[in-house]
Amino acid sequence: MFAHRIFFISALVMWSGLVFAEPPQNAEALVCRTGPGVSTEWKDEIPTTNPSKNEITFTFSELNQSTGSARLSGPGGSVSVKMVVTTAGVTFIEYLGSGGVVFTTVYARTDTAARTYLAADTRHNFILGSPIISQFYGVCTGQF
Repeated sequence: MFAHRIFFISALVMWSGLVFAEPPQNAEALVCRTGPGVSTEWKDEIPTTNPSKNEITFTFSELNQSTGSARLSGPGGSVSVKMVVTTAGVTFIEYLGSGGVVFTTVYARTDTAARTYLAADTRHNFILGSPIISQFYGVCTGQF
């Protein structure tokens, strides 16, 4: 009976650490690193997907849940982005001058000790009359 109580208390503590972990949208900033992924191009109306190693580091700051906005800073400069909060986490939407869109989702699942979150960065570009879609995977670290 004592062993069952210890197990139950241990499981409850571990579970509560995941459930009550700080959600990514409550961070002052999220520093993201994405790396390996895939890129797809159409040639003669046939999509071709290849691995891509486009590693990049960027930061979301000024997260404002009331206005649904944030600031994205990276190698290309700084820009305002839309922010959508769901039960899965938070998604940032960047509109590109070329007519493309970049979606970055930072998932609510976290390592409570390091405050790191899984992330996916999907880019929908339209370059020289042809769609180029890429998706990269990585992590974001919350700064609280």
